Amino acid sequence: GRTLALEHPNRWGGLIDLPATVDERAAGRVAAVLAQGTGATRDQGEWEDQVAVRASGVFTARLDHARGATARTWSPRGTVLITGGTGALGGHIARWLAGTG
Repeated sequence: GRTLALEHPNRWGGLIDLPATVDERAAGRVAAVLAQGTGATRDQGEWEDQVAVRASGVFTARLDHARGATARTWSPRGTVLITGGTGALGGHIARWLAGTG
């Protein structure tokens, strides 16, 4: 579904992830999603196109800043594997690692 959304956005209708057993409550939630959207909108004002229906409600994917998290420094020990090390970021990290021992 996600590949279709990227390759043919004009044909994409959305994705609803259903529980293993769809009871009346889940069916009602699906009907509400299809009729009204999830109630949550994107920043661009569009309705969510991917939702998960669960016993506890309807969910969408969200990324948010961690609340109350403190900044930590990374001090690797031992061997470090850098994948994609030929790119600009990988090269920068490799030089940083080599410089810090």
